[in-house]
Amino acid sequence: MIAAEPIVSDQRGIALDERIASLADLYRFNDRAAVTGFLQRHDFLVDLLIEAREHISTHFGPDTPAALEVVCDPEDEHGEPELFARIETTLSAEEALLHLDRLDEGWWLDAVQRGRFILQIDVWFV
Repeated sequence: MIAAEPIVSDQRGIALDERIASLADLYRFNDRAAVTGFLQRHDFLVDLLIEAREHISTHFGPDTPAALEVVCDPEDEHGEPELFARIETTLSAEEALLHLDRLDEGWWLDAVQRGRFILQIDVWFV
């Protein structure tokens, strides 16, 4: 009897695509193709970004927009691109950084290693 080969990779790929698509309800993708490709290569970030959104809402308010952007350091020839979760705010710099410090201390500093140091969370003044 020949055992059927599992279709795990296809099912996982579909599930991953659906999970990435669900992030569009939580974040704006500044470059959809770049962000989607980055998340497909670094799928461990998807659940972390969902978790991050909850903490962003707690510290900045549930209606605070956030965007995802893939960024490459132009001064680092061999550096890996990073994904930035940019919390968009109209708060003053002092107030926004206070909220960001609370986010860091309340959650992100304990979670940052799960992002393998390729996910950054920052404020973006709009």
